[in-house]
Amino acid sequence: MAHPGLGHRLGLLAVVPLGAAIGAVLPNPREALALIMLPAMALLVTSGTMFPITRLPHLVQQIASLFPLKWMAQGLRSALLPDSALAAEPAGSWELPMVALVLTLWTIAGFLLAVPLLRRTTRRESGSRLAGRQHKAAMAGAGAPGR
Repeated sequence: MAHPGLGHRLGLLAVVPLGAAIGAVLPNPREALALIMLPAMALLVTSGTMFPITRLPHLVQQIASLFPLKWMAQGLRSALLPDSALAAEPAGSWELPMVALVLTLWTIAGFLLAVPLLRRTTRRESGSRLAGRQHKAAMAGAGAPGR
């Protein structure tokens, strides 16, 4: 991961399929937003994006290291911060091979989860049902106040 853009792309590949899988499971986008927001905020706080991860209890650091956001943040720090910032890293290094490995594993897991869920969702919904739902949503949007 010598090139900063590579880590960014790998990070996106790690989380986009998960978003697609969640979208395939939940029928209402507002439900998805409400369901995902609290865990996402917790991951944001525990991933080392708000303050150094070393300030968190060791158990919280270990739990955060299971999720891709911690590794995305670490890869980003390695690209943007000087080497003097290594002192704030738990391992004392950027651990770029581990960043690549964890994000690759999340990418694979996300695709293995998203593809069957999206197939199941598209099989369940015929073209006429999709068109009807889109028409109903458009009609509801047209009648919304302020439009």
